[in-house]
Amino acid sequence: MKRLLLGMIGGLVFSIAHASVTVKEVSYRGDDGSPALSPMQYRNPVLAGFYPDPSAIRVGDDFYLVNSSFGYFPGLPIFHSRDLVSWTQIGNAIDRPGQIDFGHHELTRGLFAASISHHGDTFYISNTCFYCDGGNYVITAKNPAGRGPTLSGWTSKASIPRCSSMTMAAPGWSTTVCPRASCAMRGTEQSGFSSSMCPQ
Repeated sequence: MKRLLLGMIGGLVFSIAHASVTVKEVSYRGDDGSPALSPMQYRNPVLAGFYPDPSAIRVGDDFYLVNSSFGYFPGLPIFHSRDLVSWTQIGNAIDRPGQIDFGHHELTRGLFAASISHHGDTFYISNTCFYCDGGNYVITAKNPAGRGPTLSGWTSKASIPRCSSMTMAAPGWSTTVCPRASCAMRGTEQSGFSSSMCPQ
């Protein structure tokens, strides 16, 4: 009888352990024992957890933020906020294995310190792939949420060639950019760089 009962418990534990689980939301609220906050206060960090190197922009009444993701896939999480305190993840800029090859190295390598910008109707992320596929690159999207039934998603990367000296700025700003970098991307629609930056 004892063996039968142990066998039934073991079978139940085995079937629970192999059941399919879908996680719809994970929410974390830290409590370090500080006094209660007033309605005009908030507690840092506004994104609790593993969200290093934030880069944020404002587009109209909306704020968008991207973080480093190192060797983890999907990469470069994108967040949206209306108040700079409450953030919701709306997608990942790197969400397809073919976009960039960074999955064959340690997790301490990969996608570092992304920078998000916006000009016209296009969002841009410039990023460095540390010890992996191609170094510095730019990706673009019309909607920062990325893929979906009516969304085309973030583009594949447009590599930025190395320059002996270069002033980086958001596309659309009036600055000097390394001619070799911008001209190498001439005709690359996803880069967002204008070929007018190239000497003719």
